Amino acid sequence: MADEESGGGGALPRLRKRRRFDCCLGLCWVLNLTTGVSAMLCLVAHGMAVIVGPEFNEGLNAFTEQTLRLYGILFSLIIMLVETEWQFFLDKLRILEGFVWRSLAQLFLAILTLQLVTVPERDTNDGSKEGVGNGSQGGGSQDDFEKSVRLYGQVSGNLMLGCSAVYFLAGLVCCGSIKRARQKRVSEKTRLERDLQALGRREQELKHLLATYSGE
Repeated sequence: MADEESGGGGALPRLRKRRRFDCCLGLCWVLNLTTGVSAMLCLVAHGMAVIVGPEFNEGLNAFTEQTLRLYGILFSLIIMLVETEWQFFLDKLRILEGFVWRSLAQLFLAILTLQLVTVPERDTNDGSKEGVGNGSQGGGSQDDFEKSVRLYGQVSGNLMLGCSAVYFLAGLVCCGSIKRARQKRVSEKTRLERDLQALGRREQELKHLLATYSGE
């Protein structure tokens, strides 16, 4: 019985030894993570810009800017979901499975972030500059918050711009097709390993039953 158990469990370690790390899928995972983090920073930046921005009823320009910032938040959420490679979501937006189309969506978000996540400045009576916000916070804390808004906007926008460039170059060399083919191969291999292990366990069960009937 001990020999059968050792023989039945021997197939699993051998299968694991043959499994190697796929560098292509690993690099794609790093790219997904970097882009997802960049999109999250863009979401935070647009949210902060909406807070310090003018009220929607302060004119057509203010309404347009604030609306575009809300679109920036929406695009950030979409890109974050795409980078999770959630198949249910990708089935609804199949166009974003292509790396070039992802690059264009990220480029649009990067431009929105770099152009709209800003704090307008105006001249005061003493010639200094102050930010235009809709809050009533103290001067020092308001200035710090506005500096944070500008920093988030620059960092997240440039990060997203870099991710867009990488995705565009990867799309030109068909990395998306290579990634999908490798993912399919890995999933098929995993399925075959599970089937083989199930057959091995079934074989051991049948051998045990045969030995039992033979003993009778």
